[in-house]
Amino acid sequence: MPTVLIAGTGSHLVVGSAIADALEAESRDPNIHFVACRPDTDPPLLRQEGRAFDLFPMIAPPRAPSLRLLRAANLGMRACAATRRLIRSLRPDVLFATGAYGSGPPALAAWLARVPIILFEPEIEPTLATRLLAPFSRAIACAHTCTLTRVSLHRARLTGMPLRKAFLTVSRPEARASLGLSASTPYLFCTGGSQGARSLNQTLWDALPALFARIAALRICHTTGAAGYAQGLTHWSSLPPDQRERYRMVERLDSSEMARVYAAADVAVTRTGANTIAELDALNVPAVLIPYPFAAGGHQHKNAEALVQSGQALLLEDSGLSPDTLLQHVLALLREPGADRPTRQDGAREAAKRVANLILETAAEACRS
Repeated sequence: MPTVLIAGTGSHLVVGSAIADALEAESRDPNIHFVACRPDTDPPLLRQEGRAFDLFPMIAPPRAPSLRLLRAANLGMRACAATRRLIRSLRPDVLFATGAYGSGPPALAAWLARVPIILFEPEIEPTLATRLLAPFSRAIACAHTCTLTRVSLHRARLTGMPLRKAFLTVSRPEARASLGLSASTPYLFCTGGSQGARSLNQTLWDALPALFARIAALRICHTTGAAGYAQGLTHWSSLPPDQRERYRMVERLDSSEMARVYAAADVAVTRTGANTIAELDALNVPAVLIPYPFAAGGHQHKNAEALVQSGQALLLEDSGLSPDTLLQHVLALLREPGADRPTRQDGAREAAKRVANLILETAAEACRS
């Protein structure tokens, strides 16, 4: 029975949850425990997924010297010490680091305790966390072929992008039926990710009258994030009664709900994080992609390229986002509401299996040595 510690934060924990699903499918009774660091977003996500976890608060370190950098370093050292105590208690065979700053101190604690480390790199361009942790890792699982040329080749493994179990099993007809959508009802999904996105939220609210006027019988699902929900209630209450019934607004969705909404959607309006792009790709959802303009290294633009080049998506810059441009992009993609479409779920299913087997092989080697 392997014991695996999974470290990360925010959307990176979504990958961790997908790998936990795959480990449970590939191994008998694995002991899986998460290390998270954001008190506002991480515990709700992990509780929704039914995962055991410890929370060791950390913040993203800025690139320039500042008081925040000193605070980040102090919290990081505390998280490293707390993870070392957790390692002594759990005695994990492997630490799986899902990326970003939430992986750094736990990975350092694992290295000090001589626990093998496997990194996961979901982005096309390796993140700072991956570049810093690569020398200490046993292997680096990469979601994209082109990433292999940017990280240590003798450690890199091409695995593809894993998705949570709900995204691997959902079907479009069943999803639309579960949401009460008729065969031809147009369905729009707007999400800014687990934390929401202020510009996306505001633009959608401003565009609601035009969307409902131009698209007959339109129904909308909108995840606002916790910060935007209260403001959204004001906009919702100002709508005519028939439009309120067709506009569903929530803070966030759990993985099974999110999978159903994506599968049912005729068009999605989203940011372009690695998880979002993989989910859109697997379910073949037409999408208006609005990259976060301040993402490190412009990685959200790079993530969007493949879907835009294939014709599945349209790119809309955040600086050009307005009610009119949003409406025009949605109309351009809304061709046959309710029509069935092929999916690409098998690739994501195999990706999760490859990462899980890499972890299990590493755990087995650690037990033999």
